[in-house]
Amino acid sequence: MIWPAALLDLRLLGVVMKRRPVSQVASQFLPWVWTGFIIMILSGVTLFCAEAVKCYNSPFFRVKLILVIAAGLNALVFHKTVFPNIANWDKDAPTPFRAKLAGACSLLLWIGVVAMGRALAYA
Repeated sequence: MIWPAALLDLRLLGVVMKRRPVSQVASQFLPWVWTGFIIMILSGVTLFCAEAVKCYNSPFFRVKLILVIAAGLNALVFHKTVFPNIANWDKDAPTPFRAKLAGACSLLLWIGVVAMGRALAYA
């Protein structure tokens, strides 16, 4: 399964859906991204409550939390600085470097979150 956030990030990088404006892709996928993020936070808190001591003492859990916070900050900076000017570059101009950088950072950070979650399961 390809996550909606990953598709949006890949669109920012110009890898998929090159002919579709970023604003159209964002409006289609952002509701799913937010829904998935809320479900992830709720399930993460539930899992933490079930094994709080194990998680608290695990370096993988701490790195995972740092990566989730970094991913959230990356999204916040993108939506506050680059995304408001989407009308200037949405259709004709190439995707700005800062948008591509935000997409690449997002992909890498979420891959790290998944990897740390898997590592936590075996720690």
